[in-house]
Amino acid sequence: MNIQVIKFLNQLNQVFYNQQSVSWSRSRQYYWPSWDKFWQKSGIEHLDKAKLDHFQVVDVGCGTGRFLSFWQKKMPSSVDFKYIGLDGSKNLLDIARLSFSETNQTQWLLVDVVDRMAKSKKVIKEPVDLIVLFGVLHHIPDHQLRDKLLRQLAENLNQGGQLWITLWRPSVITKQGPKEIPWPVSDSDKSVKLNDLPLPNKLMTELEAGDVLLGWQKSKMVRYVHWISDEEVSRMSVILCNEGLKKIADWNETSQGERGNQCLIWQKI
Repeated sequence: MNIQVIKFLNQLNQVFYNQQSVSWSRSRQYYWPSWDKFWQKSGIEHLDKAKLDHFQVVDVGCGTGRFLSFWQKKMPSSVDFKYIGLDGSKNLLDIARLSFSETNQTQWLLVDVVDRMAKSKKVIKEPVDLIVLFGVLHHIPDHQLRDKLLRQLAENLNQGGQLWITLWRPSVITKQGPKEIPWPVSDSDKSVKLNDLPLPNKLMTELEAGDVLLGWQKSKMVRYVHWISDEEVSRMSVILCNEGLKKIADWNETSQGERGNQCLIWQKI
């Protein structure tokens, strides 16, 4: 996929999440059911206080920071952990900052993951103990950038550190996906726009299999999503194994409120 199309698809989502930040936040006022399972299956709850002290968590694509609320309830109050939330939407991060005071334990950073991958820059600057990647990979254009992100995150784990991933695959897991919005018939008509953005040249020929547009509530805005195939899941496994990680859990979440996520826990061995 050429860089102009990558930038366009990324900007499409940035405009969407910035303009729909309030309605998005209102729809995300609860914990995902899978989070309790991630916690239980990871074994982190059985670590002693000495290992939990200074435990570092990076939430890539943190949105409004609701995972921090979950994490705070799970961690003993006496534990001195560090949480860093990264997101590409300034407005979602503003909501997070209003919800959680920024302390020595918490930090919110505006980070454009797609832009950093395209420029081969680091998303995380130092090794950490846990990276959560919830609802992110389906918003990363281009399979090479998705692969690059996984490699980089694996490299940024401490020994024994874990990578928690959700892959949104509703059509595979529940056999029923959301309604898709058709792509424009042609990208040559410069009067056609998506989220008020002009279409780049070669958009329609550069899109990959599984690239779709989704709507949102009654809004006319769209967001870009990539449906991850079985072949891509297999390739992810090879990538992470080659980076020294071992898969310790893999399940499909079908609970009310989170149907359609494939959930995986990988650990650096």
